[in-house]
Amino acid sequence: MMRTERSRRNFADEANRYDAKRERLVRCARSLAEQGDAAKVSVTDVTSEMGITRGLFYYYFGGKEELGEAIIQTYVEDLLASMTPSCESYDTREEAIKVIVDEIHRWLYEEDGSRKPIWHVSAELGLDGMLFNQTADAVASLLIEKGLLIKYGKFTDEILFEHARFVATGILGESRLRPELQTDMLCEAACAALRYRKRRAPGTDADGEE
Repeated sequence: MMRTERSRRNFADEANRYDAKRERLVRCARSLAEQGDAAKVSVTDVTSEMGITRGLFYYYFGGKEELGEAIIQTYVEDLLASMTPSCESYDTREEAIKVIVDEIHRWLYEEDGSRKPIWHVSAELGLDGMLFNQTADAVASLLIEKGLLIKYGKFTDEILFEHARFVATGILGESRLRPELQTDMLCEAACAALRYRKRRAPGTDADGEE
């Protein structure tokens, strides 16, 4: 029994070390991609920068395409890491949505309004669509997790997620297409979308309250 428990701990430790090394490799590749043409960053560039063999690279990744997808995932993870703690302390739904809108804007733009490297990296890797879809899913999940939607009287998880993703897609789309749009205005639009429902249960008012 003790041997089994020790084996489990060893397996967990090994998995954690694997994840940590893979994460460092991805972050190194992302840094190289942000410095120039992401599409031209080669496996050799990454292995030379990391001081590892090509064989070790292929232990972690099947090839450049898989590495590119992992880079995109780090951008989404960074956004979630900044948004989630910021949403922990708020008094109203509007304040929480404002935090999310502000964090997305900071994720996409520098303080002077210029675009962050995420733009050219995702475009040069041909993974704009993946970035947008994964980010929309992540923001939608956060909206649901934090209870920021006005729920349907009778709803399924699928309907609730569809509603949340509609709002998340709107926030992301407006942030990308209209960077000059004031976040207060975008927050107001997002809150209005959160109050929209396809159907209302009998006995509830326009805001879904009993």
